[in-house]
Amino acid sequence: MPTPRKTLAQLAASGTLAKNVGRYKKRIASTCPTTKPIGNIAPRHFTRTERGVWAEVVKSAPPGLLHRSDRLAVEVLVKMIGRVRGPDAKTSDFSVLSNLLGRLGLNPVDRMRMDLPSFPTSNPEEHDDWAVFD
Repeated sequence: MPTPRKTLAQLAASGTLAKNVGRYKKRIASTCPTTKPIGNIAPRHFTRTERGVWAEVVKSAPPGLLHRSDRLAVEVLVKMIGRVRGPDAKTSDFSVLSNLLGRLGLNPVDRMRMDLPSFPTSNPEEHDDWAVFD
C-alpha cells in the first residue's frame, strides 16, 4: 500500500514546500478560496423535504468544503438521500450514496485525505452542552 500524501502543512513544516514550490503549485491553487461558498438556499425546483435535506447537508459539511461549483453534485446527493430515506430504497442506492459522500468529503475517512484549512477549536468549556448536567 502506498504512503499517503503529506498535507501542505506537513510539507511547509519540513521545508519541502518552499524548496519545490512549482511541484505543488496545483495543490496550493486548489486550497485558495477563489470560489464562492455553496450558499444555504436550495434550488427552486426542490420539494420541501429536499430543501430540508439540502440544509442538513450544507450545515453538516465542514467550513470551506463545499463551494458554488459543488452545487450540482450536492443536488444529486440530496436526491439520493431522499431516495434512500424513502420506502423504495434498494441496496445499490446505499452504495451510490456512500460513493457520493466520499467524493464530496462528507465522511470522516475521505475528509482526512483532503487538505482543508484548519480552524481553531473553541474552548470546550464555552460550548459544553453536557455542563448543564454537572
